[in-house]
Amino acid sequence: CLFVFVFVACVRGSKVIGRPFILRGFPSSPAHCLGFVCSWFLSFVSFLLHFSIWFLSFFFLYHHIIIMSVSEDDIELDLRKESESRGQRAPNILICGTPGTGKTTVSFVLAERFNLRHLDISKLAIERQLHTEYDSARETYVIDDDKVVDELDDESGINIMGGGYIVDYHSCDFFPERFFDLVLVMQTTTQILWDRLEERKYITSKIQENVEAEIMHVIPEEARQSYQESIIHFFQNNEIEDIDRVVGFVKQWSMDKLGIVL
Repeated sequence: CLFVFVFVACVRGSKVIGRPFILRGFPSSPAHCLGFVCSWFLSFVSFLLHFSIWFLSFFFLYHHIIIMSVSEDDIELDLRKESESRGQRAPNILICGTPGTGKTTVSFVLAERFNLRHLDISKLAIERQLHTEYDSARETYVIDDDKVVDELDDESGINIMGGGYIVDYHSCDFFPERFFDLVLVMQTTTQILWDRLEERKYITSKIQENVEAEIMHVIPEEARQSYQESIIHFFQNNEIEDIDRVVGFVKQWSMDKLGIVL
């Protein structure tokens, strides 16, 4: 490409100044110099435009191929497809826990591995105005529990009872028990939790509040009071390897539920 650019620029330059540039050197008059510079500049801009179009086309094609291949390779078990083939509703899974325990990361991985739809309740509440106010002291929105439940339960919208969802939120006591087949509570050590919340730029008082909630097992107790003990499971989520254990558990649980034997 660079060779072609230089050649075209030289040829154009020779046409503008009326003599072979390569053989006779630089133009002598100011007008010829201006023509020569403009020709080089236009050729350079043309080269950049063509190169940019080629590069972006290659990038998006490569990105698409990689994303598609990763998505297909990463599916451990297609729960929506397997459930439908057996005439069953795909399960709904709730991922809860103190902020900073890795709920969203786990939810994303599970959604990818089992072909489930990920619902981040905090983002959903902001996007669809499902909150009552903004708490400036905690620097967060206060969601309207009833509006969130109605939004999830809307048969013409999300229709969570249709199955196939991973719901991701720190609290769990306001969701109807009928929504979920499995409840996973994420936990972590207080030091790791503090470090994670510091990385998120949480204010100190907010970090302390969340660490205290983790120490007091606030979310685990909420889960026990809101759902049957048989569907609640607790996981330490301190390292990357811990996520693999969650994936392995959900895979085995799903196979048992659907009667899949490998």
